[in-house]
Amino acid sequence: MKKTLIILTILILFLLVLLTIWKKDKPAQAFFTIEQDYQDLMVDDLQVFEQQEITTSQGEKYRAYSLTEIFSALKLNTTELREIEFESIDGAVLKVNASELENLYLIKVDYNDSDYIRLIIPQDEFPQRWLKYIETIKLR
Repeated sequence: MKKTLIILTILILFLLVLLTIWKKDKPAQAFFTIEQDYQDLMVDDLQVFEQQEITTSQGEKYRAYSLTEIFSALKLNTTELREIEFESIDGAVLKVNASELENLYLIKVDYNDSDYIRLIIPQDEFPQRWLKYIETIKLR
């Protein structure tokens, strides 16, 4: 019985150490990449763009940056764009048809002393396609 308690205690301590290490390995999101010209943008770089007041289909209000305006200001070629792919830090991927570009917005979120970018699609009835912790935006 004592042997079992000692082994369980050691395993629990080992799991706690692993959990602590895993949380520290996650980088603070400070930038995201637009992979057409491989432009890295700092989250703070979004401040040069004008924020718009948007209201979602659920009635929530946000101050957001239009992805159309960001692409235009960065002089990205969107004329032959078929889809936009968003990747997050946690590995989630969302592909959106290029025809929806006018309805895509980014917001800056402050969370636990770090900033991250979140994709919002206000016209979606349910925010199932909204994506947190954007790391890469690919134009295809």
